[in-house]
Amino acid sequence: MKNIAVFASGGGTDFQSIIDAVERGYIDNAKIKLLITNKAGIRALERAEKHGIPRRIFLRSDFLDAASMYRAMIPVLKDESI
Repeated sequence: MKNIAVFASGGGTDFQSIIDAVERGYIDNAKIKLLITNKAGIRALERAEKHGIPRRIFLRSDFLDAASMYRAMIPVLKDESI
């Protein structure tokens, strides 16, 4: 099984295309395991919720710098319980 994490920062139209491709079997033997975004309140989050996909928000303002934010994403991406 391919596990997919998607990064989005807006409406999530590309994200929806990936969801559709997985659900229709165009991306074989795969599951979208996670949506990561750096913005709250975006449409991509709603799309993830509608499809039961876990989501995590990493606001840049919560970190000292971008590198710290990206480092914080690594354990989430490695978390096999998601």
